[in-house]
Amino acid sequence: MLPHHVDDEMQKLAKIIAKYAIERLHEDPPTLDRPASPEVLLPQLEGVITEEGLGPMKAFEIFKDVVAANSLSTDHPRYLAFVPNSPTIAASLIDVVVSASSMYGGTWLEGSGVVAAENQALRFIADMIGFPVTSGGVFVSGGTAANLSALLAARHKFREENPEMEKVRLAIACAPSAHSSVRQAAKAMDIDILDISGDENGLLTGNAIEDALVNFSTTDLSRLFAVVASAGTTNTGYVDDLDSSGQACNKHNLWFHVDGAYGGAAILCGKTKPFFKGVEQADSFVVDPHKWLFSPFDCAALIYKDPEIARRAHSQHAEYLDAVTDTPEWNPSDYAHHLTRRARGLTLWFSLAVYGTKAIAEAVSTCIDVTYKGAELIRQAPHLELVMEPRLSVLVFKRKGWKLEQYEAWCKKMLDLELAFIVPSSHEGSPVLRLCIINPDTDVEDIEMIIDLLG
Repeated sequence: MLPHHVDDEMQKLAKIIAKYAIERLHEDPPTLDRPASPEVLLPQLEGVITEEGLGPMKAFEIFKDVVAANSLSTDHPRYLAFVPNSPTIAASLIDVVVSASSMYGGTWLEGSGVVAAENQALRFIADMIGFPVTSGGVFVSGGTAANLSALLAARHKFREENPEMEKVRLAIACAPSAHSSVRQAAKAMDIDILDISGDENGLLTGNAIEDALVNFSTTDLSRLFAVVASAGTTNTGYVDDLDSSGQACNKHNLWFHVDGAYGGAAILCGKTKPFFKGVEQADSFVVDPHKWLFSPFDCAALIYKDPEIARRAHSQHAEYLDAVTDTPEWNPSDYAHHLTRRARGLTLWFSLAVYGTKAIAEAVSTCIDVTYKGAELIRQAPHLELVMEPRLSVLVFKRKGWKLEQYEAWCKKMLDLELAFIVPSSHEGSPVLRLCIINPDTDVEDIEMIIDLLG
C-alpha cells in the first residue's frame, strides 16, 4: 500500500531532497548540462517502473544522475535559445510549498486564500497595462492555453451578439508577427485565419487592418470576430503598433487580443514602455510570468477587460459542480479552458510580495540594457552583422560567410562544451543566430564571450 505518513525512509529522502534543492539554488551559475541521444539515455531508464518499486533512495538517485543530468538548466545565464526561464529564489521555494501543501486553485470554496493572492498578482499585471479595476483573469499553463482561452471567449461573445452565426465557420485575423500558437488555437477551434499583410517587418498596424477589411470578401467580414496582435514577437522581439491596431479594432467592433507572452513584461522598463502604447485598448491580454516575470514553469497570466464574458464562455456546469458554480465568488476555473488547475500564480505573487514591484521592473530593465549593449558589441565585431536593431531583448545577427551547416555545428559545439545553449533561427529565409536575454544574470561579459567564440 502507498504510505500516507512520513516513515523513516521518507524522512531520510526529505532531508536529501531539501539538501539537493538548497544546493541547486546556490549554484551560481548552475551547470548548463546537455541532452543525451535516445540511444544513450533510454537504456539508463529501463526497468525503473516495476511492480515492487525501487524504493525512495534508488529512485532519487536515478532522478539525480539520469533525469536531471540530461535536462538543460533553463536558468543558466547563457541559455539564450527559445525563451529562457529565470525564476527568483523566492518563487522557486514557494513552488515547493505549493506542491507539498496540495493546494488547489480552481475554486474559491477550495482555495480562497490561493485565489485572493493570485488575484492580487493579476491586479499588478492589469495595472501594468492600464486595464480598469473591473478587469480580471486567471493563470494558465502557458501562452498557447491563454491565447486559446481568450479567443474562445471572443467567439462566445460574437455568437451571443450574432445568434444567426451559430452554425457559421468563423474567423480571426492576424499579421505575420503573430505567434504560432494563434494558428494552433484556430486549428483547435476549427476556425479560419484571415491574413493581414502588416508593415515592412510583418507587424500589425491600424492601416494594415483597414486595408485588409477593405479587401476581405463580404462573407469573410461577416464571420470575422477578433484580431490578434503581438506585444513582443518571439523571433525578433518587435511589437505591433498596438495603438493604431486597437483603434481600428474598436472602430469595427472586433475583439482585440494582445499576445504579450514573451515581451509584455518589457512595459515595466522606461526605455521600452513606449512600444506598448495602446495596449490598454485590448479586450484580452496575455503575459507569461515564467518567461520574463521570474516565475517557475508553468505560469501564464490571462487578463480580460470584461471577465464576465469569459465566465459565460468557460464555466462548466454539472450536478457535482453546483456548489461552486451557483455562487458569486471568483472561481478561476471559470475564466479559461480548464477545470482542475494548480495554484500556479502563487509564485509570481510571492516574488512580488518578497521583492516588491520595483525590483521586478529593475530586473527587466537590466535585460534590456544588456541587449542594447550587446547590439553595440555586434556592430563593432568585424565578423558579425546585426540583422535587426533590437527593440526588446532579442538580438538577431549573422556570422558573415556562414551557411546553416556552420551555424548548426557551432551551436552543437557550444552545447557539447556546456558553454551556451543557442540554436540557429532564420530571418527572411536566411540563417541567423538569435539570443533571447530575459535572465538578469546574463551580463555583457556573456555576450562578449559568445562574440569571441564566433571569431
